[in-house]
Amino acid sequence: MQITRDELIEIIELSGASLLNDYLEYKTLIILCNTKKEMIDRKKQIDHHEKNIYYCKPDFLFDSIVRHEVQSIEKYLW
Repeated sequence: MQITRDELIEIIELSGASLLNDYLEYKTLIILCNTKKEMIDRKKQIDHHEKNIYYCKPDFLFDSIVRHEVQSIEKYLW
């Protein structure tokens, strides 16, 4: 099943959670992108020297929720 970032945001918000657009202090940051173009655009907005930033397909979060465990991120990377 494929799900877009926007569809995933809608699921998250319908469940009562909030989407944060500001980057808070983090150890690992996972950014969900629908396409490689979106990933490239988002990379341009972020300091490239930052470590532990992963650009993933939205399926990463969805599959992790459905399976009740964090999935291996490698197969979801752009």
